[in-house]
Amino acid sequence: MTDKETEEAIKIIKDFTSLINDESGKSDIKMLEIRSLKSSIELSEKTLISLKNQFWYNLMYVLIGGAIGLCTTMAVQYNEGEEIERLHKSAYELNDKHDSLNIGLHEMRLEIISLKTELDSLKNK
Repeated sequence: MTDKETEEAIKIIKDFTSLINDESGKSDIKMLEIRSLKSSIELSEKTLISLKNQFWYNLMYVLIGGAIGLCTTMAVQYNEGEEIERLHKSAYELNDKHDSLNIGLHEMRLEIISLKTELDSLKNK
């Protein structure tokens, strides 16, 4: 209920109370009904305020949770990018080492072949 609606309800209750007070005999029962109605209205007002506050708190919690989730996602993506860059570097270094080892192995084979031919030529003499 809004404040305007609450004020209208209270006005209606006051008008109703004045009508009841004019009658004799049944005023006690009707007064109890009016008090009950008034307390119900007050309770509903407090409940409405509480629900509004809970709604805003829940909305705030959802937004904070979303912000935290977004930050962690961005941090993970940033770390993954750095990790991929490091992996590319290490793969490039491994390829360089492999190439240098292949070149060294090729040179050793050439040296072995030249030594074999020199050894064969010395045996033939």
